[in-house]
Amino acid sequence: MSWISNKCIVFNKKIIAYSTHEKNKFQESGYDIQKKYYVNARRKVASWFYHNEPKDRPRPLGLKPVLKYFHYPNLVDYGTHKVTDKIRRIRAQLIRHNQDPTKLSPRALQDWKDLVAYNEQDVRGLVFVMKRIGQLKSK
Repeated sequence: MSWISNKCIVFNKKIIAYSTHEKNKFQESGYDIQKKYYVNARRKVASWFYHNEPKDRPRPLGLKPVLKYFHYPNLVDYGTHKVTDKIRRIRAQLIRHNQDPTKLSPRALQDWKDLVAYNEQDVRGLVFVMKRIGQLKSK
């Protein structure tokens, strides 16, 4: 956490998340990430919809509905609790095998690959949304 926090300060970069969860994790770890280095994108998105599309906004205003609203390409949605199931399965096997990832079953390895791809989609999707609402500049 300190490494990430220091990088934000040194390079004047921000952490952008779709909640306050990450900020809370910094605080729980003893690192108070300064407001100028943390952006709750959900607030920015909510504000954009309030000023631009108050009646047509996705409900709920979660990241996946917002990605669908903006027609994010190749959106993968595993459905309710499927991501949690994958995490549970991987975690159980890691505990059973003393944290040795080489002993994960083929299914758990595929779950891990799916989760990494799903997380990548969230990160790239969030950048896509922030650009669409004018909060990030396109390069």
